[in-house]
Amino acid sequence: MSATPAPDPAARDNLPINSATIPPNALADSTPENPPRESEPSDTVSNLRKSQQKFQRMMCSTPIRSDSSHSRRTTEEQKDALEDELGPIPKLSADFLKSMYKDIKSDTVIKRFLTRSKLYSFKTKRWLDIPETIEKEKELYEPFVKIISKILAGPGRRTTKGTTKREVVDTHNIRFDHHDDLENPTRPDISIMAVGPSFQKPPLKEGKERAKIGYCNVASVFDVKRDADNSDREQARQLAGYNRQIYISQPNRKFACSAIMTETQVRAVHFDHSGAYMTEFVDIHKDPYTFVRLVLGLSSHNEEDVGPAASVVLMHR
Repeated sequence: MSATPAPDPAARDNLPINSATIPPNALADSTPENPPRESEPSDTVSNLRKSQQKFQRMMCSTPIRSDSSHSRRTTEEQKDALEDELGPIPKLSADFLKSMYKDIKSDTVIKRFLTRSKLYSFKTKRWLDIPETIEKEKELYEPFVKIISKILAGPGRRTTKGTTKREVVDTHNIRFDHHDDLENPTRPDISIMAVGPSFQKPPLKEGKERAKIGYCNVASVFDVKRDADNSDREQARQLAGYNRQIYISQPNRKFACSAIMTETQVRAVHFDHSGAYMTEFVDIHKDPYTFVRLVLGLSSHNEEDVGPAASVVLMHR
């Protein structure tokens, strides 16, 4: 695999800086580590910029080799290293999450889908397959996979000619090897497997069958948590590890956006070459439209929506 044209290291600073363009009023009342206040916009911007600069240094200097500074570390040690590099990750408001993919499908289209699919009750304002109470997060894997699968087959289906494909896969028990550390794989709970110009099958390992899915052919990943396990810091640490591997495995990535889902809520966690941010949670039962739009955005057949740069074409061999 090679990328054409080869990215110019000097041009990295000219890549779109998505998190740098966040309006100050989109920032939530607190960040995981350093809560800014509405009356302190300068501190808020400073924290955001610091996070961006640290993330940019980390990503631009990350070698795709086995001697990476993150190699030969346990998963927790890698999380610690990423956390040290990123520093406090700003938290954006729920309104910002609602605006992220607001134009991807209209309320009318989504309401028609919800009604016909019988996944959601407008009377009780609940997703019918999501249990009201759970003891373990694994109870949510199957219902979320079912919902996402129907979204992909409904409003998320490809509407133009082409060969792109999107498929939701329960990956909580599937090993995703790290390009720079084969001894410490991770397992995102749910993944969107992608076929298209920017995605390639996992590399073939000597003496083993080729894996069906890995970081090189996912559009995005979703992690499932319980409401009771609502830790901003741990969620940011975990998603940072996933998104770092997506960057390493997909050289033409401009950004990676993932989601955290619980039995009642969803939030987005975004990383790009300049920084990172996470949003506040949105109630998936009271606002099914935002949840559907987030799934559509993270599984879009338009690769620019999910992160790869269309101007950089991967040559598959």
